[in-house]
Amino acid sequence: MPTEKEKWLQVNNYRFQLPVPYTIYADFECILEKVSSCEMNPEISSTQPITRHVPCGFAYVVVGPNGRMVRPPTVYRGEAAVIEFLKNLIEEEEWILRNIREVKPMVFTAKDKNNFQAAVNCWVCEQPLDGDRVLDHDHLTGTYRGAAHNSCNLNFKIVSHIPILIHNLKNYDLTFFHARYRKI
Repeated sequence: MPTEKEKWLQVNNYRFQLPVPYTIYADFECILEKVSSCEMNPEISSTQPITRHVPCGFAYVVVGPNGRMVRPPTVYRGEAAVIEFLKNLIEEEEWILRNIREVKPMVFTAKDKNNFQAAVNCWVCEQPLDGDRVLDHDHLTGTYRGAAHNSCNLNFKIVSHIPILIHNLKNYDLTFFHARYRKI
């Protein structure tokens, strides 16, 4: 059994509390193409394919730090939809990473200055500052966030991975990627 002191869990990786700034939401559409096949052989199989699903388009949107679309929705209809989607994702990744790397200068008001000087605890880890006090700000907006320990400030970084959420990916749409992802 844990002791009285050990019974509490504590977060140490505060950088994981920072929300991911950009997310991509996507969906694919398919058409059913008729399959021409030979006559069925009941000794080999009793299943006869009559149609196959062919991706014919996609749509996606990039949502930014404020929860709003940061670019117009992208809609594509045509052949090679999966390959076009993957090419577009590479372009979106480059655009997002450029924005993440561009650090906005801090906006520091008189009210922020008063809050900084009055702060007793680090706003990230909530432990006493004890003289180790630096200004922390949002690198995407420039907004002052609070007084922090130097180590908390340095570790509280924007993650550079971009979540891509594709409707029904696990159950259906993923099958289209396996055969096509190497073509780009």
